[in-house]
Amino acid sequence: MAEAWGGTGWSGGTPSGWTGGGAGAVAPFVARAAGTVHDAARRLAAAQHVDWVSDAASRYREALDEAHRQVLATAALVEAALEDVRAADRATALQALAAARTAAAAAGVPGGAG
Repeated sequence: MAEAWGGTGWSGGTPSGWTGGGAGAVAPFVARAAGTVHDAARRLAAAQHVDWVSDAASRYREALDEAHRQVLATAALVEAALEDVRAADRATALQALAAARTAAAAAGVPGGAG
């Protein structure tokens, strides 16, 4: 399986789009899910670097390939959830800023309605 999750997958590098610690500030539960999926991808990558010489080993390789497909699908779902959480975070921050400006303007604070 030469295809790579985020362009790096089997090399063990961090997939593009994953923010690590930054994601934790957005939503810790989504960041933990991202870490778990990334760890699964790393473990599958390590298992791919073994020479296979028997029928049982071939079946095991097929199972690894299926697991990799499932990890890729899960990674896409987690990444979509992370993007949704980021968007909700941005919307909440913008709403809070607008409310603070409105309150400051109503209180007569200079620059409050900027």
